[in-house]
Amino acid sequence: MKKILFFTIVLLLVFVSCKSPKQVALDTTFLESTRCNLNPPGWGESLGVVSFSTDSIWTVSGNGITQIWSDAVTATNCRKTTFDGGKDYRKNRHRSDHKIHEKSNHNADCRSNPNFPGDLFSWCAVVRFQDVLCPDPWRVPTRQDFVDLDIALGGNGKFRRNQESVNGHSWQTQLDWYLNTWGGAFVGFCEPNGVYVEYLWGRYWSFEEHYKAGCALSFEADGCISPELAFQQHLGFSLRCVR
Repeated sequence: MKKILFFTIVLLLVFVSCKSPKQVALDTTFLESTRCNLNPPGWGESLGVVSFSTDSIWTVSGNGITQIWSDAVTATNCRKTTFDGGKDYRKNRHRSDHKIHEKSNHNADCRSNPNFPGDLFSWCAVVRFQDVLCPDPWRVPTRQDFVDLDIALGGNGKFRRNQESVNGHSWQTQLDWYLNTWGGAFVGFCEPNGVYVEYLWGRYWSFEEHYKAGCALSFEADGCISPELAFQQHLGFSLRCVR
């Protein structure tokens, strides 16, 4: 029972640490090991025309760190209201079977965001189509990129609970960093079944995973901020490229 509870928490809750960066080039073996479905239904192999505004390039510099970020990424084939992030079959398996990940599968899919620029991608879509979504010299960010971003903005690169001050900065100031200095937004997210959730959350995928969950930057209107939380890979989050 304790082991089953542990794995359930791993999949449903967030984590503060993630693995070190993996190879950035597309690696089919790596994708297979993540449970990503290499043949997503109903979407096909093409993202269509992928773009982000070259007029909205954000340079962040501070504490010896300088980064250049793109605006939110869009793809013409994401201009839809449907989304299939895949399924987790844990509920259909015997509770005494510890191989609970064996039949899980996550799809590469995306959908348009109804309220903001940029689209919402499953984690598998981000890692599978990374070279298209973030073409050279851009790349999909790593966990360390988000940690460095937080430090450059004035944070400590670590998880902060609701309304927690850091380095003498109030939580309102910290949110202002992400919304105005970095150009992020409370874009909400997409459930695996396609339901758009309009919460005051900003969540942006990285290339990395932790215990079969995808790592992402997360900031919320109540002041909960972390550059490296982990979420279910079949959720639809935003994406911005870095160089």
